[in-house]
Amino acid sequence: MDRAKRFYERVLALSLEKLPTPGGIEEEMQMMAFPIAMSGPGSSGALVKMEGFSAGNYSTIIYFDSKDCSIEGGRIKAAGGKVVQSRRSLS
Repeated sequence: MDRAKRFYERVLALSLEKLPTPGGIEEEMQMMAFPIAMSGPGSSGALVKMEGFSAGNYSTIIYFDSKDCSIEGGRIKAAGGKVVQSRRSLS
């Protein structure tokens, strides 16, 4: 969770916030929330680490608002990641 948190904070230039776990099961599940501005466009979500589920293997999709996503894309390698698929238009 710490590695993923550092990666996304560096690439997206934001801070993730720890979410409380339901029923106090912090040993079995950890959650870090992406911020969202409630007054504008955007999408939010969370990184979730749960016992019995492994990370990777295309298990994460991040949607984010950007004027030019090549800026965030330019930070990926320095943050320890790699681009698997280049940007493309969603329209």
